[in-house]
Amino acid sequence: MEKQTEKLSFKEKFGTLSTLLTVIGALIVLIIFFTICSPYFLTVKNFLNIGQYAAIVGCVCCSVTFVNISGMIDISVGSQVAVVGMVVAVSNRAGLPWYVSVILGLLSGIACGSVNGFFVTVFKLNAFITTIGTMQTLRGLAYLISNGMSIPIANSSLQFIGRGRIAGIPVALIIMIVAYIIFHLVSKFTVFGRQVYMIGGNAQASFLAGVRVNAMRFKIYLLNGLMAGMAGVILAAALGAVQYDDYDRLIQLCDSLATAADITTLEARMEDVRRRYGSYPQTKRDKNYALKAYFEAKLGTDLYAVVNDDSGAAATQTDKCDDNASTATAAASAPTSGLQVDKCD
Repeated sequence: MEKQTEKLSFKEKFGTLSTLLTVIGALIVLIIFFTICSPYFLTVKNFLNIGQYAAIVGCVCCSVTFVNISGMIDISVGSQVAVVGMVVAVSNRAGLPWYVSVILGLLSGIACGSVNGFFVTVFKLNAFITTIGTMQTLRGLAYLISNGMSIPIANSSLQFIGRGRIAGIPVALIIMIVAYIIFHLVSKFTVFGRQVYMIGGNAQASFLAGVRVNAMRFKIYLLNGLMAGMAGVILAAALGAVQYDDYDRLIQLCDSLATAADITTLEARMEDVRRRYGSYPQTKRDKNYALKAYFEAKLGTDLYAVVNDDSGAAATQTDKCDDNASTATAAASAPTSGLQVDKCD
């Protein structure tokens, strides 16, 4: 059994390494291709310009990563960016100070994220369906705010966020790098970051461990809205004139990236189920029973007693399942044994 576990671990490591090498190799090929096509591509100035405009999508990717790690989905980030940009442009045209426009933009992004979090956690709606609905709703809202017209941004202080440079480095790129560092530190060295991984690994086990799963999910959607707000502010400042058509192209890009990332996350979660239980659970009853058997073996007690905290019910359930205790333990500890375990009704 130990040798088999080591082989699986090696396969996992090799699969991750091969994926990383594939991405790096594709990037190197693209750099060589564009360098041959243009003598101006492989220059510091060009890469700084690329970083300046990649910061818009890069800021969104920080929070979308947390959404995907936690096992959820949000394909409405592009529409959130559009709404934030329109709010910033309209507030600036109304004569408000630039910092007030920025704050209003960030707050509007948080509001968009709170809508997604509210429907997912309170009404228990599917995250995919919810974010599809908010994507279309927010896209229409962005069009209504701008009335389909271009809104200029003449404030130089606001434009500095998207176009300015500090020591030759674009401000937008600096913001993205700082966001990457913060999100990395949060994910690796804070309780919040570890709980994000816990929820993505197994929400039921996280709940039994004392994690407020719904509250965490709501916070993650709020964080995603905040970063979408930051991206919207940067984009509005960089363009200098907000027009819905420009945002519509970004909406399609962000939504495509989010969908691709979420599909990859779902495939990875199914592969984790296959490695853990030896086969893909076909029914909801099989999934629940396999999960119950796994944690009963780990906790060394009846899971019903832990959840219900009822000694009488626990004793009755224990008597009923004594005959299958060894079988359940074997199913939990041996991934190749599959889900063929006698159910205890």
